[in-house]
Amino acid sequence: MPLITLEEAKQQCRVDGDHEDALMQTMVTAATAYVTQACNRTDLEGNAMAKSAALLVVADLYANREAQNDGPLSQNRTLDTLINMARDYKGYVQ
Repeated sequence: MPLITLEEAKQQCRVDGDHEDALMQTMVTAATAYVTQACNRTDLEGNAMAKSAALLVVADLYANREAQNDGPLSQNRTLDTLINMARDYKGYVQ
């Protein structure tokens, strides 16, 4: 099950209407897969940190959906922190 809904993703990216629903749903699926794999957990439903991380991933994917970027790419430290806090370290779950 996705960590976030299509409506939450659209709200995060400030997308009105349904003209981008297919794209946004693909991003929701990708963000859920990314966070689940990065955290090494499948039991993230209801985890606020994982949900926030998924929303950040969707926002980043949406903002950078063009093939090229005008500026330098940088690591998202907030995303890293949320992932680390939600991660399963060899069976230890917070």
